[in-house]
Amino acid sequence: MDFYGLTESNALIVEQSDNRYFIDQSETKPTSGKYRIDIEGSLSVNQIQRLPGKLVIDFNGERLELAESDIKVLGRVAMTMSKD
Repeated sequence: MDFYGLTESNALIVEQSDNRYFIDQSETKPTSGKYRIDIEGSLSVNQIQRLPGKLVIDFNGERLELAESDIKVLGRVAMTMSKD
């Protein structure tokens, strides 16, 4: 896991659908990429794109613009394993 910048203290493994996500919990300031987020207590892994003053979050093909204060970023996806 060191290759992906993950250590035992900052790594979290999350299963969602047929995917296993290795989350780097030390990266909580989103730029563009896939992140684990918390919106009003609902946890999910989503693609985020940063725009001036807001974030665009992809929810299964639906894009939603939110203020960064509307969500809590819990970490960046460093690696994904998919089930065949």
